[in-house]
Amino acid sequence: DQARQRERDLAALVEGERLNDAILTNLPGAFFMLDKHGRFVRLNRTVPSDLGYDFETLSARGLEALVPAGELQSVKERIRQAYEHGQASDLVTLIAEDGRQVPYFVRATRVTLKGEEYLVGMGIDRSELGEAQARVQALNVELEERLERLTALREIDRSMAASMDLGETLAVVLEQVTKRLQVDAAAILLYRSGSETL
Repeated sequence: DQARQRERDLAALVEGERLNDAILTNLPGAFFMLDKHGRFVRLNRTVPSDLGYDFETLSARGLEALVPAGELQSVKERIRQAYEHGQASDLVTLIAEDGRQVPYFVRATRVTLKGEEYLVGMGIDRSELGEAQARVQALNVELEERLERLTALREIDRSMAASMDLGETLAVVLEQVTKRLQVDAAAILLYRSGSETL
């Protein structure tokens, strides 16, 4: 009975490991596991597909392959903090194998496995987020400009509806033109058909 129970426990453990492997392999972000010396112990397939490095290259070269020299000290400090306090997170630039610099948000947690401490973490590519924010900003600027134009037209329309005096209406038009075009002065010339002059 004990032998059969051990076999069932072992089968359940193997199934659990297969499930964990499937989850880690298919995570949308970059999964990594670092040892105390900053060497990669495990990566999911997102790292090679997004950044171009294979596991052997990163195992041999370590963080120096991924992190720009100017950020390396900061990243090592965050790793130290994660080991000391249990977790850390930071915005990091990672260098792809083709030289691209990709902004990532990285979060890591200290874990102990078989008496050894490791950092297990995830990195999320923020480049698409930055592009989306830039598009949103551009759309906001465009919407503000359209709103200003509609406001100006509404002011002119209100002036025309409120008064039959052409001078008052043209004064509102001039005010809106100078404000919207950001000019110091503007003039409206009326055509006099009798003398064919402005």
